[in-house]
Order: sequence, then structure tokens, then C-alpha cells
Amino acid sequence: LIFFVEFVSADIRINEIMYDPACSYSICEWIELYNDNESSVNMSSWILSDNSENDSLESYSGEDTLIIPGNSFALIVDDDSRVFHNFDVGEGTIWLYTKDTNIGGGLNDNGDVITIYDNTLNKIDSISYNNGDAEDGKTWALVNEIWEESEPTPGRDNENNESSENDYSVIEISEFLPDPEGD
Repeated sequence: LIFFVEFVSADIRINEIMYDPACSYSICEWIELYNDNESSVNMSSWILSDNSENDSLESYSGEDTLIIPGNSFALIVDDDSRVFHNFDVGEGTIWLYTKDTNIGGGLNDNGDVITIYDNTLNKIDSISYNNGDAEDGKTWALVNEIWEESEPTPGRDNENNESSENDYSVIEISEFLPDPEGD
């Protein structure tokens, strides 16, 4: 008897999807993630996948590590995003980018499957949506553990439209090199 178990972590979840924005698609689509744990999560080398393409995630600052603090939001946008000009984004939201001008192969208005994989290709979360789940300018959002059409709330709680505050008290310096030899 053989059992196959797929490990799925509940710490990072897909929380909201803007796949049919009222502004230009290529600069206004986004996916919101939420870290529903107290601990920070390192998303370095994680992959976002849709029906047509895989994207690696990058930080806005170009740093190698992508840390999402506990109980915090992150937005995945493309490298030419204007989301911050067209939406009221919650303060403290972490920005993650894809390397090209689309999220995945472009979030398909007719339906898509979006999946997040960690750096060892374990599936972390996945959501599918269909044409008509959210009308033009609305999002597909997780509210009280149920997916429904919503007003856009990037970087904010979908139910109460509240932004979270990052808890940086859990970050500590564990090592530093004060006087290295050479360059």
C-alpha cells in the first residue's frame, strides 16, 4: 500500500486577485498574499505559476531575500506595475515583482489557475477562478474563508478593509563581520 501526501503550508496564502482591472491590464493586475502566521517567511526563490507560465519572484529593492513579516500582506505585480497609482494600497505592504511585463502569462479574464511554490517546489497555495467570478474592476477575494467578488483592497484585510502593521520586533541580528580582510 502506497500513500502520496502533498505538503501544503497554510502560512502564506493567496488572498485576493485583480485579474480584470478597470485600468490597463499590463500595469494594473496584481495578486495579494497574506502571511497568516506570527513568524516571518522567507520567500526567496519561490515560484508563481499560472496556466501558461512560471515566474520567479523578486524584491523591489533587488535584494536576494524576500521576507514577508508575520501577519502581513504582499502584492505580486509585474515589473511595469502602476498598481500604487491606481489603488489605495495598505501601508507596510511588501512588493514582489515578476521578471517580465505580465504576472505569469497574464492573468486570464476567462479563468486561470494560480499556484505558489516554495524554493523546493512544494505547493504552498493554489486558486482557480472562472470568467464571471468578478466583474470588470472588482477582485476575487478570500472573505471569511470563502472566495467572492469584492471591491479591491490591496494590502488590506478583505473583510474590514484594514491594513496590517509589520512586526519588526521579531527580526534580530544574529551575526555581523565588522572588519573583513580584503574586498
